[in-house]
Amino acid sequence: MASHLYLCSTPLNMLVASLIALSKPADKHILAAIDQPGGKAHGLFDMINAWPESPFQNTRVISYKQKGLRNKRNARREAFANIEQLLAENTFEYIYTGNDRRIEFQYAMHLAADTTIGVYMDDGTYSYIGKKSHWLSDKIIDAGIKKLSYGSWWRQPADIGASSWIKQAWLFKPEQAMAHLQSRTCFKIPAINQTAMASLTSIACQQAGLNSAELRDIQLLVLLPHESVLSPANATLLSQLLNKADTAHSAVKLHPRCQQLPAQLQHAIQNCKTLPSSIPVELLLPALPACKVVADMSTVLLTIRWLRPDIRVEALPQAGHSSWMELLANNQIQEFKI
Repeated sequence: MASHLYLCSTPLNMLVASLIALSKPADKHILAAIDQPGGKAHGLFDMINAWPESPFQNTRVISYKQKGLRNKRNARREAFANIEQLLAENTFEYIYTGNDRRIEFQYAMHLAADTTIGVYMDDGTYSYIGKKSHWLSDKIIDAGIKKLSYGSWWRQPADIGASSWIKQAWLFKPEQAMAHLQSRTCFKIPAINQTAMASLTSIACQQAGLNSAELRDIQLLVLLPHESVLSPANATLLSQLLNKADTAHSAVKLHPRCQQLPAQLQHAIQNCKTLPSSIPVELLLPALPACKVVADMSTVLLTIRWLRPDIRVEALPQAGHSSWMELLANNQIQEFKI
C-alpha cells in the first residue's frame, strides 16, 4: 500500500487530489491544505471532511496566507514545523503539488526520503501555456534571496512543474501539456466518479442552502466575472443573453470573491436563479444536465470542458490573449456571440 500526500492551495487542487485518490482505493491518502486565505481553510476542505465517501484517511491545514514580513516569517516557521511533524508520522512514496514553486512542497521534498516521488497535479492554465521565470528577477534575484532565506535546497524551476523534484504529472490533457510536463511520466486525471462526487455535491449544496435537485433543469448557466474585470462590452453581451433566456431554466453563479450581483447586470439577472459563490463550480457538475455554460476567460472553462465534455462551454470575448484563444479552440470552446 503506497502513501500519498497532496499539498493543495486551491479548490481545483483539492478536486484533482480527490479524483486521483478515488482511483487508488487500496492506498493511503492525506490531504494537506496550504496557503489558505482569511485565516481558515477553503470551504471545500470542510466539505471533504464531512464527505462519507472521502478517499482521505487524514486531512490537516499546513499554512495560511499572511500579510506583513514578520507575520509571513512566523507563518513559514509554523508551516515548516507542521510539515516536519507530518513527515515524522508518515513515510510518503508520493508528494503532490499544483505548483512546485511553493515553499511547502519544496521543503517537504527536501525532508522526504530520496525515494519519494514529486508529482505535479494539473492546475489549469499554466500546464498548457506556461508561466516562465524571468531571467533576472526570478532566476537570479528571487532565487538568490530564497536560497539565503530558506537554504541551499531551494530550487527555482524555469516553469511551473519543471523542477527536478517533479517526476510524474497528472493532467487533464497530457497530449496538450507543456513539453517539460510531457517529458515526465504522465497520467490522465480520472473522470468524475459520479456516485462519490454526487455525494460531495450534495454536501456542498446543503451547506450553501441550495437544493441540488434544482440544478437538474438548468439549460443555461452564466459564471459571472468579478465586477472589477467586467467590461462594458461584456456586460452588454450578458444582459442581452439573459434578457433573451428562458429564466425558468437559467442560472447565474457569483464569482468566488463576490457576495452580490454586479450592478451592471442586476436588472437582467433579477428573474434568474442565483447560485452562491461558496460552491466551486466543478462541484456542481455531477448535478447539472448537458447544458450551456458561458464564462469569462479562466481555467474554469477548461475544467468544465474536460470533466463534462457533454456540456457546451463558451468564453466571453477578451482581446490580446492569442495563446489562451488557441488553447480554448483546441478544446472546442468557442467565443460567445449573441
